[in-house]
Amino acid sequence: MNCKNNLDVTRAREIFRAGFAEAEFIEYDFGDGVQVLDHNGWETGGDAKYSKCVFLQYDDDAPDADSHKATFHVHFKADGTVEDAYALEVGSGNRIGQRKAANRRLIIAVFQPQALVNDCVSDIDGVTSFDATGAILRMSLEDIHALRDATESSELVFHSSETDIQHQGPFTVRVVASIEDFFGVPCLTDITGEMLEQARARFPEKMHLPESKVFKRQLLKPSGRFIIDDQDRKVAEIFQPGDTPLEQEHFKRRIVGSFNVLPSLIGVLLRADEQGSLWQALSNEGITDSYEAALSDAVKALGEEGIATVAHLYELDPETIRAKMQE
Repeated sequence: MNCKNNLDVTRAREIFRAGFAEAEFIEYDFGDGVQVLDHNGWETGGDAKYSKCVFLQYDDDAPDADSHKATFHVHFKADGTVEDAYALEVGSGNRIGQRKAANRRLIIAVFQPQALVNDCVSDIDGVTSFDATGAILRMSLEDIHALRDATESSELVFHSSETDIQHQGPFTVRVVASIEDFFGVPCLTDITGEMLEQARARFPEKMHLPESKVFKRQLLKPSGRFIIDDQDRKVAEIFQPGDTPLEQEHFKRRIVGSFNVLPSLIGVLLRADEQGSLWQALSNEGITDSYEAALSDAVKALGEEGIATVAHLYELDPETIRAKMQE
């Protein structure tokens, strides 16, 4: 069955604004000595207003004191950007806390879980959000410019982020609007290298992969007509690319072998060229341009998790590896 899950305009607006509202809540500073104990889900007053109940504890509360109820509000402009975000203490009606300074706001991605229903991939309940700041800032400028919502490129943002989201099955990620808001540009391609470097300088703590992502090397293996990972999860299915089962098996093993060997091949080459001796040998053969182009494509194919793997296994600086990517 050929089917496509189209997101209607109203639903898309709800998802994006819910994500921005959640970002404001996550980043909001409720004040010194104030701890958020719990909160309810979002209520909406049309497209422009989102609010939720929040339950707070103050440092000077008695041990058996009830929590303090507050309401958190996010107001949107007509263009969908946030106009204001604030918290009101219910008992006094006073505003409490403050929004973070613009230069410390985060990139928040919207995670839409999906499931296979009647042979179609469909959205299901459970839309949530996660901090994608580090994953985006660790990307190359070229990859940021090429990023698209609800594609493999945005799914990789999720896999490179520290998140407690637990979902077994398909999903989509939408993050482009939040990136544009973060950099203050109307389009991703308007982000410059200088903007990216300035953002990285503001968030040095996010320039390293989360510990849970760093040393986990993924390996693939053939299994019948499928390719599976080292946790026996199905990654791909081969639909007879050749004329015979033997050709199919050769094709499958070529994919698996290329994926598994790529980090080692890049690591060995970069370690061998630490003193420039390999480059000199290639120069003598007149093939440095071809080598640099091939190495650039190989590093891009690695992705951030692969770069982290190579850096760990071969004791290399991740920035040294990223530098091999040609713009």
